[in-house]
Amino acid sequence: MRMRDLFAAALLILLAVVGGSFLQASLTTQAPVPPVEPEVEMTSAPLHDHEEPAYTSDLVIMEPSECQATALANVIPRLSGAGSVTWVWAALPATPRGTKAAGYAYADHNAVSLSVQDLPCEWVPSVAMHEWMHLATWETYGEYPEAIEHGESVTELIADCGSQVLGERFGYPTYTNYADRAGGCSEAVLDHVAHILETV
Repeated sequence: MRMRDLFAAALLILLAVVGGSFLQASLTTQAPVPPVEPEVEMTSAPLHDHEEPAYTSDLVIMEPSECQATALANVIPRLSGAGSVTWVWAALPATPRGTKAAGYAYADHNAVSLSVQDLPCEWVPSVAMHEWMHLATWETYGEYPEAIEHGESVTELIADCGSQVLGERFGYPTYTNYADRAGGCSEAVLDHVAHILETV
């Protein structure tokens, strides 16, 4: 009787080990869950560091979607001199930070490139206004400010805060990641914005 009890106990342990191994194998052989893609950070490279792709040779020109083209066509007439800007839709490379770029401005060509693949239609006006502010900054000062404020380039803060001012004026939502990281638009940056918008 005792032997039988020992045999039954050994059998139960063996079944638990085999069953556990089978369960573990069945869990670890399932297809891996794909990683969650990080949220796209729409940025422009700091233009005063000359990190933007070359205006012609590095750009892969692409056709925008209908809603992208319409959104841009609607905002251009609201921006002083934007009708003379060359607006190019392209497949843009990542920024030096490794983030996806939504647009770049080229002051020496009076041109802007916008990302076909990474720019949702609802953000086209925001990015267009941001890049136009870069061109307007160059037109006003003849250079891009080199200063840093709260860890962010003042050049990018002027573009972000300028697009925010224009967005409020024209009724467009704006994406202002530089200004958000800097804690908002400072009085000094808004003074730059006001001066630029009065000048161009």
